Amino acid sequence: MNKVANALYAGRKILLILWIILIVGFGFYAAKLPSVLGGNGFEMKGMYKDTEQLLVNKFDVSEAQIIVLFEKKDGVSDSKFQQTIAQYMQKAKDKSDASKVDIPTASNKMIKGSTAYRIIHFNHDDGTMDKRVEKIRTLSADEKEVSVKLTGGPIIEKDMNTASQADLAKAEAIGIPVALVVLLLAFGSVVAAAIPLMIGIVTVVTTMGVVYFFHPYTELSIFILNVIPMIGLALSIDFALLFINRFKEEIQTKSIEQAIKITIQTAGRSVIFSGLCVFIGLAGMLFIQVDIFQNVALGGMAVVFIAVFSALTLLPSILAILGTRINRLRILKVSEQGGQSRWRSFATFVMKMS
Repeated sequence: MNKVANALYAGRKILLILWIILIVGFGFYAAKLPSVLGGNGFEMKGMYKDTEQLLVNKFDVSEAQIIVLFEKKDGVSDSKFQQTIAQYMQKAKDKSDASKVDIPTASNKMIKGSTAYRIIHFNHDDGTMDKRVEKIRTLSADEKEVSVKLTGGPIIEKDMNTASQADLAKAEAIGIPVALVVLLLAFGSVVAAAIPLMIGIVTVVTTMGVVYFFHPYTELSIFILNVIPMIGLALSIDFALLFINRFKEEIQTKSIEQAIKITIQTAGRSVIFSGLCVFIGLAGMLFIQVDIFQNVALGGMAVVFIAVFSALTLLPSILAILGTRINRLRILKVSEQGGQSRWRSFATFVMKMS
């Protein structure tokens, strides 16, 4: 680790510039990641998938269906009801480029009293299914005499994708401020507390950009949007806590260069082994032939690798440039007389009591 520490310190400015380039580049693709996510995550390879594919290939069963539920409003005649259904289905076919749609006379079982349903069939998905769903939903909102509701695989996947993004935004809105408060209590200064959050955000954004390039080779579940931030923020903040605590201790008695090198040799080794253990644990989930588990493994392994990489390269570069300024904007006093931290005093107390 001594040679690694020397190399990382010598190339700190270059590493920082490279990370800025990486963040901008992968950030662009991270924004595009939601558009390539699909599937509910609970599918698995087996007899069901084989049978489903056989039905598509041999019996002309459509690959995806949207079910449209119609409900007649008061004062609408049966003939007007059926006419509205027919017009709606034709517009839906034209707007969404569907393979085919059920016509009103397809089956007497498809209409009962004031309620009826029809199916829109799709035999191919060129990555524009979300746009097709939105076009059909626009048609549904335009209907005045008949209530129109949609369900089916594409609708459920679209809603789950939207819900995942909304939940992600809600989690970040709650989790990041709470983490900042905890970090302020741990470090006492705004600068030191902000660094772990910044490393976490960089790790998450970079990982999402990297995972985007996996979509041509494997089906990515919408749960990727929850897995990467959850693991990425937790690990990045954890690793940064180790690094910054050690750096702040060393910089009290040593030069910035010596403090950085010692921190990399000690805390850096802990980060590597900690990340390796998590990586191996997540890798075991790849052997579970269910999409959601494999996606958790894929997203988790990617974010663990990048969290370790950013902790060993970006974080030391930032600390080396900041130096003693890491204690700037201090708002809490976290040390006592003699330079001993409250945590060390607490640890000493626990050891005496044991």
